Amino acid sequence: MKPLLQLPAPRTFPKWNSLNPAKSLRVIATVLHAEARKTLLLEGMHRERIYLIPLNGKGLMREPGDGSRKGLRERVNDYVTKHNVFGMVHIGEIFSDDKHAGKAQKTEHKDFVVEAQSVDGWFTTWTDKVVRDKTGRVKLKKSIKVGGTKRPWKRFR
Repeated sequence: MKPLLQLPAPRTFPKWNSLNPAKSLRVIATVLHAEARKTLLLEGMHRERIYLIPLNGKGLMREPGDGSRKGLRERVNDYVTKHNVFGMVHIGEIFSDDKHAGKAQKTEHKDFVVEAQSVDGWFTTWTDKVVRDKTGRVKLKKSIKVGGTKRPWKRFR
């Protein structure tokens, strides 16, 4: 099983407060969502990223190995267990099409999702609808934010 690739945290990573890890994670998740939106708008795409942040705040950005999702859950769960992870922020793009909704014509839809969760049960998910014009330029509709409440901790799904 390939390990998760380890990449340095972005320069804009907010300072971690060990006395209040819950608040620190919420701030980090909000900043990462804003930075990810900027990246998508500037570059037209955003690679999948997973931030696994332990209680000491010294987490690093991870990306799923060779781009394969095979064994990803196991690799992430292994890291979570070994490194006392407090929270996770997962950034990625989601593709869907209308043919699964019973439509005759295939129309691709793309959403950009940033999901954050912590061991104390907090979670938030931001979903941004991606719109491309005829030139391929990306525009994002206003973010839809769901969560911010407690739920039982679930490891990476």
